[in-house]
Amino acid sequence: MALVKRIETAGRAMLDLLYPSFTGCVYCHAECETDINSGLCKNCLEKLEIKVYKFAVDSGSLKIQGYAPLVLDGMARDMVHALKYENKRYLAVPIARLMAWAFTESQETADIVTFVPLHVRRKRERGYNQSRLLAENVASILGLECYDLLSRIRYTKSQIEMDLEQRKENMKDAFECKDGATVKCKKILLLDDVCTSGSTSAECARMLLQAKAATVVGLYGTFAGK
Repeated sequence: MALVKRIETAGRAMLDLLYPSFTGCVYCHAECETDINSGLCKNCLEKLEIKVYKFAVDSGSLKIQGYAPLVLDGMARDMVHALKYENKRYLAVPIARLMAWAFTESQETADIVTFVPLHVRRKRERGYNQSRLLAENVASILGLECYDLLSRIRYTKSQIEMDLEQRKENMKDAFECKDGATVKCKKILLLDDVCTSGSTSAECARMLLQAKAATVVGLYGTFAGK
């Protein structure tokens, strides 16, 4: 019950900050009763297949455990797209609530939270990092600190049309850990909005483990069902 209360309180506070006119459903804006865990109305919830999806994030040379509450399809895909490309930052709140729920249900533990970084060029184009918004919300709900631990040191091409091997090569040596002291011996929860091939988060995890992280677990808003 304490976690549910934290989810409700933190989520509503962030909605008030990011979207002051919010009433009712955070997605369709219907003025009706909403689920306290997600902020979504019954009609929207029925369009989502919410459960704890557990999967391996495997780059070939490195494997970490991944979790997500949603598959990248239908309304879930639309929500992530709107968060990422349409400046609908308030959607970080319901997605983060579901992510925090999935992580809690997984019975995994973590010491700190971090996120997949954007290259400075892409962040300048978009204006914000959607993965950071998710990470800060999830950390608040879980009662953990969120740290900016990684830098994207090489601009990478869009991976939409790439196959698995091309994605791995595209991400190779694209990141570095910039805070080894914070990372050392910590169990780290690594967040991103989407997991498709896993090449991006696997490369981030490799950098964290090289910096002597104890473990890295991936948590995603959605994943491409495998």
